[in-house]
Amino acid sequence: MAKEIIIRFYRGDSMRGTFRLGDRLLIEPVLFVDIYPGDVIVYRGTNEQGNVEDVVHRVVAITETGLITRGDNNRRHDFAPVQRDQITGKVVEMERGGRKQVVVGGAKGLRRAKLQWAILRLDRFVRLLFRFPYHKLRNSQIIPKLWRPVITEIHLKTERGPLVKYIYKRRTVAVWDVSQHKFDCRNPFDLVISRPDETK
Repeated sequence: MAKEIIIRFYRGDSMRGTFRLGDRLLIEPVLFVDIYPGDVIVYRGTNEQGNVEDVVHRVVAITETGLITRGDNNRRHDFAPVQRDQITGKVVEMERGGRKQVVVGGAKGLRRAKLQWAILRLDRFVRLLFRFPYHKLRNSQIIPKLWRPVITEIHLKTERGPLVKYIYKRRTVAVWDVSQHKFDCRNPFDLVISRPDETK
């Protein structure tokens, strides 16, 4: 009897580094006893708004209370253990840009994820370490005198109101949502792009 294969397109950020937005995931139904630490599973979970949705995360451990899971791009394990009736299946293959790739699970997958989690911890440490000097550098206005990247402003009209995008070499490096007064700027471009409502 053939297994029923499920196809999902990945969306979200919690598995970044393993999956990208729009990756095509091939999911196979799996028995609970055939799930091992390191496998990437799909299960029905509840988001912060209380809505039920499909979650794609890696199994970290198997306990008496259920499966302990975590996203490869998350700093912590998921709050609640996953129960067998929540599981949709196991991600066995990923397709990106027409190229198929086996999704590594088991002990090898867990080692790879642990390395990624260690990099996340190191990244957080470095950010905390350099937060104060970086803040001082940004306030000093020295960098705009030394570094003058060519940044293009694109003004857009959206359903939610005006939006300004800042483009550097065909890449959006900052967005100003005028109606929400929300400014989002990537490092290190925040050293040379000032928040629009703070200028003048």
